[in-house]
Parts: sequence; C-alpha cells; structure tokens
Amino acid sequence: MGIRKRLIFAVGSLLVLINIAFWSFYFIARGRVESDLQTKLEGLSRVLASETRGELVATLRVGKESSRTYRNLLSRIEVARDAFRLERVMIVDLDGRMRVDSNEQVAIGDRVYILEGMAEQMREAKHDSASTTVVYHGDDGRPYKSAFSPIHSRTGAVVGVLVVEASAAFLQQVGFFHRVVVAVSLTSVLALALLAVVLSVWAVNPVLRLAGASAQIRDGTYASVPPTGVRELRTLAESFNEMAASIRDKEDRLRELARREAQRASETERYAEHILASIANGIVSVDRDGIIRVCNAEACRLLGVRADEVLACHVESVPELAPVATPLMRAMRTDNVTRDRQITIESKRGEHFDVNLSASSLPDVAGTGIAATAVITDQTHILKLQNEIKHKETLAVIGELAAHVAHEIRNPLGSMSIFMDLLGREGTDETQRAEYTARVSGEIRRLNGIVTRFLQYAGPDRLITSEFDLVQMLRDAVALAQREAGARCGGNFATHAPVRVNADRDQLLQSFLNLIINAHDAAQQSGSISVDVNVADEREVEVRIVDTGAGIAPEHLPNVFQPFFSTKSQGTGLGLAMVRRVIENHDGSIHIQSAPGAGTTVTVTLSSLHLSDDAL
Repeated sequence: MGIRKRLIFAVGSLLVLINIAFWSFYFIARGRVESDLQTKLEGLSRVLASETRGELVATLRVGKESSRTYRNLLSRIEVARDAFRLERVMIVDLDGRMRVDSNEQVAIGDRVYILEGMAEQMREAKHDSASTTVVYHGDDGRPYKSAFSPIHSRTGAVVGVLVVEASAAFLQQVGFFHRVVVAVSLTSVLALALLAVVLSVWAVNPVLRLAGASAQIRDGTYASVPPTGVRELRTLAESFNEMAASIRDKEDRLRELARREAQRASETERYAEHILASIANGIVSVDRDGIIRVCNAEACRLLGVRADEVLACHVESVPELAPVATPLMRAMRTDNVTRDRQITIESKRGEHFDVNLSASSLPDVAGTGIAATAVITDQTHILKLQNEIKHKETLAVIGELAAHVAHEIRNPLGSMSIFMDLLGREGTDETQRAEYTARVSGEIRRLNGIVTRFLQYAGPDRLITSEFDLVQMLRDAVALAQREAGARCGGNFATHAPVRVNADRDQLLQSFLNLIINAHDAAQQSGSISVDVNVADEREVEVRIVDTGAGIAPEHLPNVFQPFFSTKSQGTGLGLAMVRRVIENHDGSIHIQSAPGAGTTVTVTLSSLHLSDDAL
C-alpha cells in the first residue's frame, strides 16, 4: 500500500470512528428518552386505571353522553389529561369500543380504529397486564406513544382498558441531532477529499519522487531528485542525492572485493578437491535430498566406481554404493551416528575389502538442511596382521592350556595311584575296598569333567544361528537357574518388547545360565539377583546381571576370565572362560564390575551384526 493510500486510510479511519461515536450517541440518547417516556406513561396509565371504577364503565350505553356517570368519568380523565399534558385519555371496553374520550371525538359504542393497529397491547391489557406501544405517527404527522392498563371491577375481573396517548415531540429534538450527525458525516467526507489533495501536493508527491528514485537505484540506475516541497523534504532530497553518490562509490568497491573473493573461493575449492583426492580415507557425502556430492578417489577404489558415474546421482540408485547408502540415509533422517562399523565390501572387479565405516549428519553447505558424510577406512591389511597375531596368541594359549591341563590331571592321577596301591595291599577289608574304589571312581569322574570342559573350550568355533527373541531366551535361563540351583532372580523384562536376534540360541542360553548361577552362588541366601535387558544403541543390545553378594577381590578380578582360574573349591575355572569365548564368537563383549561387599555387575553387549532390524 502506497503512502498516499496509507494517509487517506488513516484519516478516513479517524473520521469513521468520529461518525460512529456521533451515531452511537444519537441512538443511545433516543433510546433512553423513549425508555423514560415509556416508564412514565405506563405508570400514569396504571394509576388512572386503578382510580376508575369498573362498574361505572360497564353501565355506560350508547347515547348516554349526557348521563351523570359519563360526565363524572369525562371530568376525571380531562383533569388528568391537562395535569400531565397528555394528548388524549380514553376508556374502552374489551372489544375496543369507546366508553369515554377525553377529547370527545368518538361517541360511546363507536369503534376506535386507531386501536386496531395496537392489538398486541389490547390483548395484554385483557390479560391483566400493562404495556406500551412503540412510537408511531398520528394523522397530523407528529410522533406519539400510548400506554394501556386494565380496569378492574370490585371482583377483580378486567372490564375495560384505559388508554393514555402522549406526544413524543421531544423526539423531534433528537431528530434535529440526527440531522446534525448527517451534516457532520458529509462534511467529514469533503474534508477527507480536501486533505488528500493538500497532502498529495505538499508531502506525498515529493515522497513518491524519492521512492521512485530509490527504485531506480535498486535497479542500478543512480538518479537524483530535485529538492522541492517543504523545507524538510528539500533537506531529505539533498541527503538522498548524497547517499546515492556514496552508494555508487561503495558498489564499485564491493564489485572489486567480490571479484577477489570469488577468485579466492575458487582456489580454496580446488585446494579442497586436491585434499579429498589425496586423503587416505574414502569420503562419500550426500546433500539433504540424498544426491551424491563428494566421492573421492579412495572411496571410488574401495567401491569399484568412477566419480563421474555417481556424482549428482541419488545414493540409493547406485548398486555399488549399497554398503554406505543405508547408514548415510539413516544418519540424515534420524540423526543417528554409525561409528566404527566393520563391514566387507565386494567391488565389481571381485575384490574384497574389510573396511571400517562411520556415518554422521551435518548441516549442508547452504545451512538450510541436513546432509550426511560417510568415512570408509580400508583395514584389510590391518585385519590380516591381526589374524596372524591372533594365531600366534592362540598357539601360546594352547601351550598354557596344556600346562594347566597337565597340572589338573596330575592331581587326580596321583590320588588314583595311591588308592590303587591301597587296594592291592593284603589285609584290606571289603569296607575299605569299597571306599577306595569309590574314591578312584570319583577321581575318574573328575578327570572326565576336566577333559570334557577342556574339549568344549578348545573345540572349533561353530555357531548354529537362528532368529529368536532374546528376551524370551533370558526368561528361560532364569527359569532353569531357579530349577537347577534354586536361584531367586528378578528382571525388568517382564513387559519388555521382543528383541529379535540372529545368534546361536543354545550357546547363549548356556552362557547366561552360567552367569546367573554364579550370581546365585555369590549372593548366597540373603542377597538378590536381577537381570536387565536394553537396546542400548543402534543395532546393539545390552544385558546386565546384578547380584548383591560379597563381590570379587581386586586381585582376582583381572583373572576371572583366565582358563582354570577359580576361587571355588570344586570349580574347574573354565566356566567364565567359555562364557567369554561364546560372547566374543558373537562379536560381543563381556565386562565385570565388582568390589568386596558391593556386589557384582556383569554386562554383556551383543554386537550390532547379530541384532535383527525388528529389534530397532
């Protein structure tokens, strides 16, 4: 909206408000005056009706205008008419026929035609209720208002109606005010038109010229404005011309700065491209629409693509980019970060690369949305070296295990040798022979248990995987522990949603059963055990087994997972070692936190590679 329209709108709004105020005052004043007249007329009609005897009205007949009763009633209403400056007072019967007329214009028994337009008020009077009419105009063109009140007999019955008619000439004075309001409204319209012309000549036109010159400067044309109008506008025009000259000079300098910055930005972009091309990690970046914006040389090598094939394509439309497409889109849509995920990539040329993948979201270049970047690190040679080291460590462990097994077997063999010698001696009775034989059998069973557990621990890592609910498996482990060892165990997974995993159910069940039984042995009779399960992070589940037992001594804590280490008198020391092996075979980890007198917390974290998508 232009300045001229705004000024006209402002002045017009003010005049409209003034007119609204005048008209509101007029209607309020008229309503209050009319309300006062209505109250007075209604009260006066009630008083006059109460002083009129209904029996006398009923005795009046046609042609009895000279009777004494008629003259008395006429005299009374004439006195009331003159005393209260009324226009007319009438007494009519219930059929609307005249009985007494203060102005003696209508004879007894004649119909009063003016009452035909006041049927509602007549009806209310017949029902013993006083009422008034609205303002109406008589034959002389003047405004009038009438009030109706019922006339009662001695028995209380309504036998007639008293009508009081008064002039509403005072409303003519209110009408004069109405004419004044109309005159003010017309005058305000003329004043608005005159004011618009004056403002247009003295103020608006110079301002519009300034606005036009500003638009030309915006379009690159530096126009000047002649200093015309009132003194303030002339000063404004001169300042405007000086400002236009200053802007012109600054624009020239800004163009030069922009040229230099564009050159610097181009050099920075080329430098960044060289860095991305030479960096040892693969970089794949997409914008908020999933369009590939960066795919450096290392990423192209690992994924088996060319940069010109994938740039400006949607990341999910390129099959070779499938290993990074899901983490990238998830990071952008949910702001979830993928950290150090180990995957294997097979290129189109048949090459296999073991890589470490990380993906995270970040603001895009324009700062208006979310983009995502994936970093791929080739770890093929590192993993190969790790496998070689692991093989050597395995050989060392085998030697250590052999020493432990030899030690564990030597003791039972020694005991068996002693008892066999005792069996061969003369003079040994049958009771002693039975005792020695039982001792030998016990040592043989002990040897068998040691060998069986060793074979289980040293056996090949074979996983028979299937998809199952981890929460239900934990419930089964708790039930088995309660049945086998009498363990009292609670858990917060009673109402936990199912957590679908792909793993070896039997091995995990046996491992968690061993952990719960160990917790039961540590808690004894007075302690408690709890099992909690939680999807801790994206594609990762955590199980915590907590007991309030005596805890583990600090000097024993580093050795609890070592084969053949045990603090139990009858333990073989392979239980926790086998548990850790099963968990690690599932790409998981196990951690024990304990202190003497503070209980023990065992935390098992299963790797994301075995967590089903339904668990997320």
